[in-house]
Amino acid sequence: MATDIEILKQEIDGLDVWAHIEAAAKIGFSAVDQRLVPLFKWYGIYAQKPKEDGFFMLRIKIPGGKLNAQQLKTIQAISNEFADGICDITTRQAIQLHFIKIENIPTILHRLSLVGMDTAGGCGDILRNVTGCPLAGLVADEIFDASKELFEIDDFFCRNKDFSNLPRKYKMSVTGCATRCSQPDINCASLIAVEHKGSTGFALKVGGGLSTKPMIAKDFPVFIKRTQAKAVIEAVTSVYRDFGFRDKRHKARIKFLIEDWGVEKFLDKVEEYLGYKLERVKKTFTNPEVSHHDHMGITKLKNGNYAVGIAFVSGRARNPDLVNIAKLIEDFTDNGEARTTNKQNLIIINVPQEKLDALLESAKAFGFNVEHSAFTRLGVACTGTEFCNLAIVETKQRAKELFDFLDKEFPNFQEELMISVTGCPNNCAQYSIADIGLVGCKVKVNDIAQDAFRIFLGGRLGNNAQFGKALEKRFLHQNIHSTLANLMQFYFTQKQEKENFRNFIDRIGIENIEKEALANCN
Repeated sequence: MATDIEILKQEIDGLDVWAHIEAAAKIGFSAVDQRLVPLFKWYGIYAQKPKEDGFFMLRIKIPGGKLNAQQLKTIQAISNEFADGICDITTRQAIQLHFIKIENIPTILHRLSLVGMDTAGGCGDILRNVTGCPLAGLVADEIFDASKELFEIDDFFCRNKDFSNLPRKYKMSVTGCATRCSQPDINCASLIAVEHKGSTGFALKVGGGLSTKPMIAKDFPVFIKRTQAKAVIEAVTSVYRDFGFRDKRHKARIKFLIEDWGVEKFLDKVEEYLGYKLERVKKTFTNPEVSHHDHMGITKLKNGNYAVGIAFVSGRARNPDLVNIAKLIEDFTDNGEARTTNKQNLIIINVPQEKLDALLESAKAFGFNVEHSAFTRLGVACTGTEFCNLAIVETKQRAKELFDFLDKEFPNFQEELMISVTGCPNNCAQYSIADIGLVGCKVKVNDIAQDAFRIFLGGRLGNNAQFGKALEKRFLHQNIHSTLANLMQFYFTQKQEKENFRNFIDRIGIENIEKEALANCN
């Protein structure tokens, strides 16, 4: 039986809702047909909490995370004029604005188009922002620069009505990065640069995804030539479009089709759509050991220039942050730009060595965090109850306070450690792949519901990818600082020589951690 949204999509294509948005913008929120609001997502537009107030969130796509100075200034100007000055960097390298009124949406999209930006595909049952390595084309150890294929795929699918009615959201990464920093394990479909028999091309992963039932993407036993990349992704997407499960929304992601069909059946159908066989490999390509690398810090590039990472705690940039980033680009780089990361940060690229110290000083003068700790570097947070209709607890400010606390308590900690602060079980801040995942919930204290968090430990990507396991207890939000301090102290006192946090969790086990380290926490 078709769901309500499937019935609606049969009546009107998501991309065709733009005519209604334009018409409603001339009158105001009272003219918005609430039945059509779910289709606004095809243009990256969400009803903001509380829905009856008439404000929207707008998600701007940034394929590959690439932003030039003019685009940064335009986004900040739009946020200042039509929103609240806040620009939130997302875990898919996009940027979100809040407090947008329907009356201003056509003007905003026009201004974005003037600098080569779009929101179409920002959400909805359509290809979302295509993510990639933030240092694509710049580092010596990448397999090759996959930007050409990434933009070719994004250009093909953007506003393409042949693919604007998929069964569910559809997320993709295309990367040449040796560390696979664009998280192919949790994307619906991914192309990953590999070397094979003296040639370079792509490996293929399909069927990853998080939400309330996370799954690791399956490796497909094929080698894809670079010239085949777009055609293969078109075939993969076509199979999903035509055979994905539409009768139950919670089973509509491509990961459930892969789970049901298996790799070989799905691959056979892809080749049927392609009209030719792909080159098989006897053994799928090895994943890297690294789990959460995002190229932050100061990195020497293969052209002799430098990249400088700037941490935006919880992804939150405030006026005039993006304008100041643009100024740093204009004053201190050689035709540089900024790149967003999937850990909600920004990297400025192509800083000549002779300008590096001056850029760092100017960045600090602007209040930017260029000497970030492990906690601020890899810590992420979702939108939370501030704007999201699904969230159970507030996240952004609590995440900032938590990371600041951990920085002060453990100033010398420099391991790769991802902490996620998520407002509900839907996994927008990727708690399942975090070393420490905090998931908002409620607990009753004297019959009064209080904000609390569940704690998940041991998530990771890369080699031996796995999802975090939940502790039994729920922890009141006001006790999270002391709870994580106890956890870290337990790690420092009980770890073996050269053992990192991730291996420590595996060795001790979450049951023992809860019993020995967190028994007195609540």
